[in-house]
Formats: sequence, C-alpha cells, structure tokens
Amino acid sequence: MKAVISNGFGQFHLRGLAEGLTEQGVLDLFISGALPPQGNWRKVANWAGPRGRRLLEREINIEADMTRAISFPEIAHQVAQSVRARNRMGLADVLEERSFASYSRHAARILQRHNSGDVYHVRAGYGGSSIAVARSRGMAVVCDHSIAAPKAIDRYVPQAPPAKLMPRMWHAMQRDIEAADRILVNSDFVAETFEEVGVDRAHVSVAYTPVDPIFAAYLDAAAGARSTTPTVTFAGTAEYRKGIDSVIAVIRRMRGAPVKWQIIGDWSADAAWLRRELPENAIVEPKLPRKELAARLAQSDVFLFPSRAEGSARVVAEALRAGCQVVTTRTSGSAARHAIDGRVLARADDVEGLTAAVDEQIRLSREERSTRMEATRKYFTSRLSIDRYTSDVIDAYSNGVGRR
Repeated sequence: MKAVISNGFGQFHLRGLAEGLTEQGVLDLFISGALPPQGNWRKVANWAGPRGRRLLEREINIEADMTRAISFPEIAHQVAQSVRARNRMGLADVLEERSFASYSRHAARILQRHNSGDVYHVRAGYGGSSIAVARSRGMAVVCDHSIAAPKAIDRYVPQAPPAKLMPRMWHAMQRDIEAADRILVNSDFVAETFEEVGVDRAHVSVAYTPVDPIFAAYLDAAAGARSTTPTVTFAGTAEYRKGIDSVIAVIRRMRGAPVKWQIIGDWSADAAWLRRELPENAIVEPKLPRKELAARLAQSDVFLFPSRAEGSARVVAEALRAGCQVVTTRTSGSAARHAIDGRVLARADDVEGLTAAVDEQIRLSREERSTRMEATRKYFTSRLSIDRYTSDVIDAYSNGVGRR
C-alpha cells in the first residue's frame, strides 16, 4: 500500500508522519504548503525574522523527489492571518477560502501528473477538487480532521465559535469529510463529537498526535533541575476557545501563592481585553521559537490548558513529554491520564476545580512532584511516539481501502 499525503499549510504533524511512512516504505508523495528553502534562500529566510526562522524549522527528512511544495497559496494564507489579527474577519475569511481553494487546485494538478498511490490522505479543508482527482484514479480518501466535528463545534465554543468566525473554512472542511472513505482524528474526544452529529463510529479512526522528534530532542537537551518555586505555564494562542479567561481567573484566585506564572503566545482579538485582568506577577510573552518553548516546558512543573475545544492540542502533548503535570479539560483531547499525569476536568469554566487542581500540584513535596513528573515523561516518550502514530495511521489506511 502506498499513500499520498496532502499536509496543507504550516508545520502540521503530517510532516512527521510522512517521515515515519517513508521508513515503512508506505509514503508515495508528500504535498505541502511552503517547505524549507534551499541554498542561499536559507540565508534569506534567516534574515526574514521570526516567520522566516519558523519556515526553516519545517525541515523534512524525505528525498526531494518525494515532495511537492505549494508555496504561493500559503503566502495568501499568511496575509489572511494578519488581516484576521486586525479583526477584519469578513475579508480574512474570503482570503482564507481563496488560499485553500488555490492549494486544492494545485494539489489536483499534482495528482493528475503523479500516477501512483493507493490512499490519498488529505487534511480537512485542503481537499476540494483534488479529492475528485484521487477518486478518479481509484484511490481511497482518508480525511484528517484535528478538532471537534464541524457540525458540533458551536456546542463547545458558544461565544464566537470558530464555525461562525470562519464559516467558509468550516464548510470546506465538512465537504471534505463527507467525501472521504474514512475520517482520521487525533483524539477520542474528536471521535465522540462525530458520533454526536450522527457519524457512524466505525467510519472514524483515532491516532493521537505524536510529539515531533525534533521538539522531543529540544526537551531532552533542556531538561535539568527545576526551580524550588513551582512554575505554572499556559502556552498557545491566548483566546476564549483555549480558555485564557479561565487561566486568568485561576491566577487571580491564587494571588499570593508561591508560584511563577507564565503565559506564552499571541493574543487573539476576542481576548486581548483580558490582559488588563492579569495580576502583576504573571509573566506574559509572545509566541516563542520552538526551541525556546521547549526550554520553558522543560522547566515548568504544571501546564494549565483549560481548552473548550481542540483535536488533541499539540502543546499539551509536548508538556506531557516534558514531564509536566497537566491540568486540562476533556475537550482538549489530551491523552493525559486523570489523577496520574495531573487532572482532566469536564469543563473549561470550572474555575474552582481548575484552581483546586493547580493548588494540589504545587502543594506536593518537591520529591513527590519530581517522581510524578519523571513517570509522566517516561510514559509519554513511548505513548506519543512517531512509531506508534505511524502504526495507527497505517491501520486507518487499511480500513479506508477496505471501505473503498
């Protein structure tokens, strides 16, 4: 069995999957947005500041003739993201739709020229016209969706849900999902949301997102003795969906506790006003390069992430791999084990429960906390490995081919 993967934009986890499938002899072709530049262009990317450096971090260990980059649509996507940050949602939505549609057209042309492959593994929203081409060639279509089901998202984010902020994009995701032979999701929570909207559970495969081996190496290199003062970290876009309002409420309730608080990430328009609610003892920083983020997680004791809706938040997996005790929600889609790796609460707005969970962790003796953290780190080193993820995805491919 051979697979063509369509990654879409950004440093998505399908890049690591493509490397794993290459080792298994399963990858046929990897299609993506912008890939790392070569030669002198690498120097240009370095000079381009944070965005250029993040592009270089997309390094992929696959032969060049097995990759196809679709760069210009991703540039349009980056423009749309900048417009969205300025709160011009309507224009951003139109630009986003066009960038995704352009990507799918390019992917369709690549498939027409590349006459091989049994499975077309495409990220939801990026399929479009390329799915019809894959079907015409007899390929099974596996649609990768990494957040709550489009028809269910409004239930989990009632205030300004993503489906209302980006309606065109969510419609595109839904069309791709309905066209697929199999839906691949990255947590049991996401699988449950599909059941909630009437999708047969037998049509859905679950493969938890692994921790990128490069990031894992950063974590291991940064590991060392932690401060005697417990550090509690939130990392990710500071927005309502990810529960930044609850994070701030917990910090305010625990004002005066012997804790170092740090919030790492850019702030969305819907939550920017909350920054003035933060106590002075909270350290606030913008999105960090991946290596720096790994260093912060490696020195954190507790990771607080009360998201209202995710797929399986990458940063939570990374925090678990670092050994952090995680205080999160069921709707974050985390693989964290309740009462073993921290606490997994039912609701993001349960501020009292979140506060109690964080307080429980920081009150542990330094020795007990260290023992728990080491056990968590060891467990998730194997639980969230690329090898396990690759095996689960190959199983999904087999089921997709069988359905076709």
